[in-house]
Amino acid sequence: MLRLALKTDAPQLVPIINTAYRKQGGWTTEAGLVAGERINEEQLIHVIESEHEHLYVYEHESKVRGCICLEKYDPQAFQVSPTGSSFLLGLFAVDPALQGKGIGKKLVQHCESVSRDFGVKTLYMWVLESRNEILSWYARMGYHPTGEKKPFVFPDLLLQQQDFVILSKDLQ
Repeated sequence: MLRLALKTDAPQLVPIINTAYRKQGGWTTEAGLVAGERINEEQLIHVIESEHEHLYVYEHESKVRGCICLEKYDPQAFQVSPTGSSFLLGLFAVDPALQGKGIGKKLVQHCESVSRDFGVKTLYMWVLESRNEILSWYARMGYHPTGEKKPFVFPDLLLQQQDFVILSKDLQ
């Protein structure tokens, strides 16, 4: 089941997000590329309560198993913006024990549908440029590089210097 996240989901989501992004085990990990945790509970609650972000969770067997966020985005400025005309996909994580079972695809497709409902014509995301397997997965989902790059948000956490590749998908 897909639904909007609640503050009470934060204790279940934080370990899923941090494990998917920064621990060894899942194919989506950034371990070896980025240091530290991806998010803490306070930061996640801020996302959940934000009126400019929509965090969706995937529940299976009464447990939260993954999440994805839509943020208002200004593609001309390459930044998140409350007045943005588009959405940026982010904070996308699936419990590594359940990766490869179609949950991620369901989460992305849900966000595409929600974006269309909001009248958004193009959806964007940022992916670390060295993440070839992730870039290939997104290409199969219809996301392609725009030709633009963006510096990593927290460069002091990078273990290897790299930028984000900006991807987009036409939703029309």
